[in-house]
Amino acid sequence: MPSKFLSLMSILKLSIVIGFVFSATPVAADDGVLVMGYPEREKLPLIDAAPSNEGVFYDLYTAVAKRLGLKLEIRRVPKKRLYDEMNRGTIDFYPAAAFSASRAEFMHWIDNGLKSKEVCLTRKNVPTIADLTKIPDMRLAAELGGVKFDPKEFPQIKVLEFGAYVDIDTAVKVLTRDEADLYFVDIEVVDHFKKVKKVNALEELGIKLHPDCIEKFGPTYMGFSRKSAKFSEKPNPAYKADQPLSGTNQPSLLDTDSVAGKAAAILRQMKKSGEAQRIYERHIL
Repeated sequence: MPSKFLSLMSILKLSIVIGFVFSATPVAADDGVLVMGYPEREKLPLIDAAPSNEGVFYDLYTAVAKRLGLKLEIRRVPKKRLYDEMNRGTIDFYPAAAFSASRAEFMHWIDNGLKSKEVCLTRKNVPTIADLTKIPDMRLAAELGGVKFDPKEFPQIKVLEFGAYVDIDTAVKVLTRDEADLYFVDIEVVDHFKKVKKVNALEELGIKLHPDCIEKFGPTYMGFSRKSAKFSEKPNPAYKADQPLSGTNQPSLLDTDSVAGKAAAILRQMKKSGEAQRIYERHIL
């Protein structure tokens, strides 16, 4: 067979291999932008209502993006669309995501250096709640579809829905008017509320905080899109599918050379140095 023909065949084979590699590999993450998605509503001190993005998340992830040599872009879209875009890889991450088996297909969780917990609010004359299973009959103020627990586990809690959006201001009003007895809220929202109202203790407003009624402080996690071009992974041999998802029990391990892997390393350093906590405190003190 002529050598010229062999040369052409070699080039053709090489082209096929190169074409396969590029079709099987995500588009290179060189667009210079790190895209965060969040719903349009506010959750201060973490993020203001759209179109403003001010808050802890903006400061934290702007610092991360800058150290990655990227620019942070924030898209405010309904949560269902947000998850759809993460599943397509057009949104890189959600700033603080709860573990969910249904989202594990397209989301990997990374400790973002912050900490949080869910707490309870009641009127100030209610005895301290340390265990929800032992409370008397109580009416829970909630928004439409906002209950995250199984009502069968707490039959003494009657859920009262007060509309599509029940923030802490609304909750305090319905509690002090005796229209409800209980409200679940993240501690950072309470911290910000106290700052805005210029009070040291909620009792000054007729409200009592029950800090350990649901859970202890724990880390919060950004949810990074496994479909993002800025994410790469390898199987986690220690993953236990019969165990709950957690920071150490996920189907995959981060590729430390990926943008997501580098972001995780930056966040670990910010947590270790106290920088992440200082960013949080700037918004609540």
